[in-house]
Amino acid sequence: MARGVRGGVWIGLAAAALVGCAPAGQATASQVEPSDTGPATALPPSTTAGAAASAATPTPTGATAAALPGCTPTTMTTRTVGVLTFGTGPVPDPPWFQSDSPGSGAGFEAAVAASVAAVLGFPPERVVWAAGDSAAALAGAPMSFDVLIDQVRENDWDPARSDASSGYFDLTNALVMPAAQAQTVNPQGVRLDGLVVGAVTGTRSEAWVRERGARQVLPLATAREGLDALAAGDIDALVLPTAQALRDTAGSASVTIVGQLPAGRWQPEQLRLVLAKGSPLTPCVSAAVDRLRVEGTLAELAATWISDPLAPPLR
Repeated sequence: MARGVRGGVWIGLAAAALVGCAPAGQATASQVEPSDTGPATALPPSTTAGAAASAATPTPTGATAAALPGCTPTTMTTRTVGVLTFGTGPVPDPPWFQSDSPGSGAGFEAAVAASVAAVLGFPPERVVWAAGDSAAALAGAPMSFDVLIDQVRENDWDPARSDASSGYFDLTNALVMPAAQAQTVNPQGVRLDGLVVGAVTGTRSEAWVRERGARQVLPLATAREGLDALAAGDIDALVLPTAQALRDTAGSASVTIVGQLPAGRWQPEQLRLVLAKGSPLTPCVSAAVDRLRVEGTLAELAATWISDPLAPPLR
């Protein structure tokens, strides 16, 4: 997972407060249970920055989708009746979350969560966000949320300890180069003639790199080793998992992402939503993700937040 969890818990509503509008016997916003790990701190319903980011964001396609049969707020068992609670790390991590208010839908994972909720029939005012210890949730500890979305890779997930949905994002690899050299590369016809390219173990991109003329592919144990080699001029380019590349190049003026490499013949590892072991919500959440994929919403959101602005597909 890309974000470290520093403890503490917050809960915030994505839109208007529920006080005074909940059906009898249903918790209102002020009655939503706090996390099991500590006292809750209220989030603003929508910060100015979050609202502005949301206004500039295309409405997720799933926002207008009809609910899946058998998967509605009245038939699903959630932590709080009639409310869907998402959990994530407390530190906003672009491009996954662009705002301190994840309910704004700004950022790829924020938008995915909003779309999943919409397909399941939960309007924004019935979606709550909580922050907690994602590592503990993956280890099988009690969760203070219904669904975790926190850049959880398949390899981080233990099916004996928790449930996971269908994948919502393919973890491709990315080509990273010094900013000046990257400007000379044509994303639609990449050539690496005569270059020494570092590849972090497990990226599976050696064949693609060699096909584009690389003189040598240098295996590297870690991303840090690769970035240090790039900075020292020991290699001319570096292949990293895209999520890692987004994190390690953020705010850097010296290195940049040229783009995402094609997956090739391997099925890419995916990011998945995580739920409590045996959760009755798992089939519905997976069905919602599958629907968003088939309808093209996941591809649209990935293009909006990741591919178009940060890591275009390479040819």
